[in-house]
Order: sequence, then structure tokens, then C-alpha cells
Amino acid sequence: MFKLMFRQLMHHPVRMLLSMIMIGVALLLGLVIKGLSTGVMEEKIRAYQRDLRSAALEMSSMESRIEERERHLIAADLHDFVGQNLVVTQFKLAALQKTLSSPERIRHVEEIRELTRQTIQYTRSLTVELNSPILVEIGFKAAVEALAEGFQKTHKIPISVEDDGRPKQLDDDTRYLLFRCVRELLMNIVKHSQANRVKISITRNNDIVNVSVEDNGIGFDPATVAGKDSGFGLFTIRRRLKHAEGCCEVVSRPGSGTRVVLSAPLK
Repeated sequence: MFKLMFRQLMHHPVRMLLSMIMIGVALLLGLVIKGLSTGVMEEKIRAYQRDLRSAALEMSSMESRIEERERHLIAADLHDFVGQNLVVTQFKLAALQKTLSSPERIRHVEEIRELTRQTIQYTRSLTVELNSPILVEIGFKAAVEALAEGFQKTHKIPISVEDDGRPKQLDDDTRYLLFRCVRELLMNIVKHSQANRVKISITRNNDIVNVSVEDNGIGFDPATVAGKDSGFGLFTIRRRLKHAEGCCEVVSRPGSGTRVVLSAPLK
């Protein structure tokens, strides 16, 4: 019942949630009105709770898929329109610079060209971050390496990526989820950690993939951000991984850097 409802309402999440609540209330009221025995009522309620949990997991998965489609469209626009126009602008500026004789004007055009080069680099990096083609075509490790390279060039923080070489079969949803989490953690490091070194490790432990993101920054007290969205994004990361049957472990203390381990099941 709930799966059919979700397919019909997949583009209306608010309406979907309201429908879930209304159906649940109607079901419980119906049980009371019919005067069912306590045992039967409890079993019906448990069955409803199972359906509700299943529906919540499907809603989370569907939310991720819709988000990825939106990211893909934005990335395509950045590449096809913004990126291409910037490249054309760069060529036209180079042609204009050759026609100038005034050293001051040449210098001004060169400054504009440098800003354009930086914008092209940032746009390409952002395109990879939004919807990495490497993630689809080559795999998770290569996508993380490209992501790290982009962050390193943009933010001037050395980032190393290590892999234990063991095969890691990830489905598309888990691959995208881990990639988004790594990107979010790198953004946290840039914004908050004051680190000058970052290490990303990708390992396999039985049927679990572990992705460790470690920095040598100022650290923090994990207890101050546990269970709430404090601006570090850890709450969202934990919630998303939980829906994917994974987990997020944070090891940090003030003055001693931070290590975050993302874990998810292999398929």
C-alpha cells in the first residue's frame, strides 16, 4: 500500500508525508471503532509501524535519487552553458590583448583573463562535485581522487587519498551517498578546521566499506554536536548513512584534529 502511494506522490514529498499520517490515523481509529481485541490491535499497530518504517526508508532513498537528478541537471548546465561561455570569453580576451599597445590596458586584460581562468577551474571543480562523471564511469576511488584534487587546488590544502586495493562493490545509491558525505566533510575542514593536511582512506572490512577522512586541524568536542544540526553537517551525514544501513563515527578533541569514519554495506 505504502509503496504504491510513494510511487504516485514521489514528486510531492509534503503531500506524501501528510498522506502517511492521515492513513495511519484512519487505520488506528478504525481499529478502535471496530472494537478489536487488544492482541489483534497490537499486531495491526506493529504491522503499520513496519510499513511506516519501510515507507520512510523508501522516501529517503527517493529523496536521494531526486537530489541526484537535480544535481545532474545543474552540472550539465554548468558544463554546457557557463563553462563553454567562459572558454569562449577567454579566447576573445586573448585576441583582444594582442591588439592592444598600452601596457596598462594589457595589464588590465591580463587580470581579467586570470580571473576568467580561475572561474573556469572553479566551474569544472564544481561540476565534478555536483555530479562526478568519474563516479559513474570509473568508480568511487577515482571520483574521490578528483574531488580531493579540486579541493587541493582551490583551497591550497594537501589532500592524500589511499585505498587498500580490495574490491568494493557499491550500488549507485551508496556510491553517491558516500561521495556526498566525503565532499561535505572536506567542506567542513575548509570552513572550520584550520588544517594544513588531510588524509582520505578507503578500506574494506568483510562486507563493509569504510571511508576515513582525517585532518590535523583544531578539532572539537563531538558531544557538542551530537544529535543536532550544528552547522558541521554531521547530523545530516549520520541520518543519511543510517537510512542506508551504515554509520558515521567521529573521533576528535580540541587541539588534536578530527577523524570521521563513514561505513556502509557492500552489495
